[in-house]
Amino acid sequence: MTAVVGFAGKGGVGKTSLGALFLKSLIAGGKKAILVIDSDPNESLPVVLGIEKFVRMSDIVKGYEGKTMHPEKFAEDFETMLMMNEQGGYDIMVMGRGESDGCYCLINHLLKSTFERNIMKE
Repeated sequence: MTAVVGFAGKGGVGKTSLGALFLKSLIAGGKKAILVIDSDPNESLPVVLGIEKFVRMSDIVKGYEGKTMHPEKFAEDFETMLMMNEQGGYDIMVMGRGESDGCYCLINHLLKSTFERNIMKE
């Protein structure tokens, strides 16, 4: 069974801290196959979790600038990103910065379609 948990709210209310503590609790409880997504442009969650090196979703998208993005190739790049971002007991996906000020349109669309095709399949 797949479960999705999200933390939302205004800036400075503790979403990152709560998310990190929730993740630590899941890991301590023996949960497996955890995917953590940091969709905040400030990218604070990896810092709080002590992750120094990671690949952002926006980094992958930038690699396609001026090129045609084939869904199969993007799915491969997505899986490679998750493998590169493996941590102790979980994988992390960091959205990164949008393609323009405040715009995550393309990245959000890619995230949704990739999840539907690769993560949520049962």
